[in-house]
Amino acid sequence: MNLSDFSIIILSFGCVVLATDIDKIEWGKHHDNKEVFEILEAVNKRCPDITSLYHLKYRDTSGNERDETPRGNKLHVLAFGTSEPGRPEFKWVGNMHGNEVVGRELILRLAVDLCLGHRNGNPLAASLVGRARLHLMPSMNPDGWEIANDPSAPGRRTEVKGRQNANNVDLNRDFPDLDRRIYELERAGTGPFDHLFSNHTERCGRQPETCMVMKWILTNNFVLSANLHGGDKVANYPYDESRPDSPNAYSASPDDRLFRQLALAYSSGNPAMYDRRYACPAEGGADGRPNPFRRGVTNGAKWYSVASGMQDFNYLASNCYEITVELGCKKYPPGNELPRYWEENRQALVNYMSAVHFGIKGQVTKAGSPVAKGAAVITVDRIDTDGSVLPILHNVNTGAHGYYHRLLTDGPFVCVMIDNGVNLERWSARQVDFHLCADAAATGSGKPRQIDSSCEGVLVDGE
Repeated sequence: MNLSDFSIIILSFGCVVLATDIDKIEWGKHHDNKEVFEILEAVNKRCPDITSLYHLKYRDTSGNERDETPRGNKLHVLAFGTSEPGRPEFKWVGNMHGNEVVGRELILRLAVDLCLGHRNGNPLAASLVGRARLHLMPSMNPDGWEIANDPSAPGRRTEVKGRQNANNVDLNRDFPDLDRRIYELERAGTGPFDHLFSNHTERCGRQPETCMVMKWILTNNFVLSANLHGGDKVANYPYDESRPDSPNAYSASPDDRLFRQLALAYSSGNPAMYDRRYACPAEGGADGRPNPFRRGVTNGAKWYSVASGMQDFNYLASNCYEITVELGCKKYPPGNELPRYWEENRQALVNYMSAVHFGIKGQVTKAGSPVAKGAAVITVDRIDTDGSVLPILHNVNTGAHGYYHRLLTDGPFVCVMIDNGVNLERWSARQVDFHLCADAAATGSGKPRQIDSSCEGVLVDGE
């Protein structure tokens, strides 16, 4: 499937009406933390064959396992699809800022529609659930949501109150600052340029929500993700933090072309985001300014610099590609406006979930057995229009059972599989399965060894 196919995908499986609780949900209102969990639980009970409900955990600085926010809430996730080997993993994260609530409601409604659509034989729902594992987290900051809705406090449901967590920390400024590290590596001209953080199973001293999500990112082999915010209409992509010598300038990642297309995958499905005529009011509330975001997308650093954000942590610490989506001008719109936000974004949600299948994928085996997680590295070179080879300085590692997914744009590429630092094989393909001889390993000389013809990559037609 190509990006050009987006225009013909229609999300239409939300029209079934049955006499059950999830069919009677009122979508013209906001749902509190208790109601959020009840909806997720109801979906899980209605569709137990295709869903699983879980919550995140981490270990604190004393080594104790924790699973609660400062106010005692949990970060609940509803997963669709089975966890069979080789299936790409996708995640939605909403409500990272407690007062930015539209993403929270969209994720809830998406969960219900996926369940009902699948049960009623809708082919699109069946395809989305059957070809990937989709993880839906409506709220990363349930404490902030409670603060934003505290009836005894001034500023209830405003554009500011509740942004931070209960410890008054902005969670989108609480992740390790890997942008600064990658910029140092760039200046030095030395790698690695990916997978820059690995201490994810040990003790964590950051905010509980951050620690839980960091472990979630690094212990699962996520391929694609989106973080849903509010306050503008744009799909934002890495890098988010400006380079030290170029404040407020475009800060491109090695996958800049890919990230722009991923952002367009979302914005093209939302006319109010994509069309430059629909701009949010300027600072101070004045209307009439032109939309500054061409086709509804922007490089994060060019918009404004964000250090220690979750988006770039995904990209620089794991195999996961993440964008940040600003869903609308109002961070906390009235409940009766939520159905409009759903109509504006429903197509974009499908577009973006479908993008998890772009690029190359396959399995790496050695002597008939899958290699271990992280045991092999997939590097990619782009073939330019003049025939020159341009390395993309960002690699992905094998996940469980030796499977990998490497998102790519359309166009010619050369794929290189590296095992223990040795270049073993090169192919140009949509899908590549590598089968390695047992002795095709590093010799200590840093030079590739000859591999038997039976160990060559096997090309398989992509879906």
